[in-house]
Amino acid sequence: STQGLIDILMEDNGQVPTTAPADTGLAELLKKDKTIPAIQEWLDNGAVDDLEKIILQGKVYLLEGKKTSNEASIEFLNVKLLTVLDNIKDTHDLVERGDIFNLQCLPDIRLLVSRD
Repeated sequence: STQGLIDILMEDNGQVPTTAPADTGLAELLKKDKTIPAIQEWLDNGAVDDLEKIILQGKVYLLEGKKTSNEASIEFLNVKLLTVLDNIKDTHDLVERGDIFNLQCLPDIRLLVSRD
């Protein structure tokens, strides 16, 4: 559904658009995503902090099919990406269980607002 796609494609300011034209397709929504043009540049420059932010925003799909020769980015994609995704899943599991103690012990507070 369009609303489901809108929920996935959050704007950079963290606000989900509440309305969209009925004929808005995925391609149109992707055009509005300001992170897309920068992704290849971040990959080529080794801006792994920016790449990690994409993952935490639930936009891992934007990295699919991307290639780079930058060693830091390659390591991020081959190693850290899976770790971040596992950490997001584990954090969401803690939230679902209501495990406040372990949520307070998270090493990266950004995981609390991460999306999957």
